[in-house]
Amino acid sequence: MAQNKQKQLDGDTAKSIAQIARRDRELATIAEIADSNLNPKDHWRSVLPEHIEAIKTRLLGGDTLRRTCRALGLDPASVTRNLHENPELLAQYLDWKAFGTHALYENLLELPFDPTMSDADKLLYYKVVSNYAPKMNRQVYGDKVQVDVVEHKPVILDWNIIEGDGGDGV
Repeated sequence: MAQNKQKQLDGDTAKSIAQIARRDRELATIAEIADSNLNPKDHWRSVLPEHIEAIKTRLLGGDTLRRTCRALGLDPASVTRNLHENPELLAQYLDWKAFGTHALYENLLELPFDPTMSDADKLLYYKVVSNYAPKMNRQVYGDKVQVDVVEHKPVILDWNIIEGDGGDGV
């Protein structure tokens, strides 16, 4: 039995069909990610004290929570939920992040001598750290802002006391 051959699509039609298919795949991926974010699976209970110690070590070294969780095979949302439910641990976490900025600034000092990075990468690293560190550790790397409070007292003039003809010489 012979099969009917389908006619070949021209360039514009084939391109538009390929774009529609790619867009559908992208939307399906976005929907999957959104579903996984909207329907958490209580993985937060599996964050162990050993994980917290590893996170502490990496954050003190200047690493980010997301990259640390990825390396440990943890879901970052589960770790942040665990931190949110333990106020003492949350305070410690914020201290670890603030202290990690010191390591980032030490890396900046060694950056010009690093032969493995290109100049563009060095510039990008410098810009990221110099913008990120002041937000994480305002006491050390943030802008020093001083606010002076000045009290203004209103002055009421008594026009009856002023003598003269009101000209320039009063």
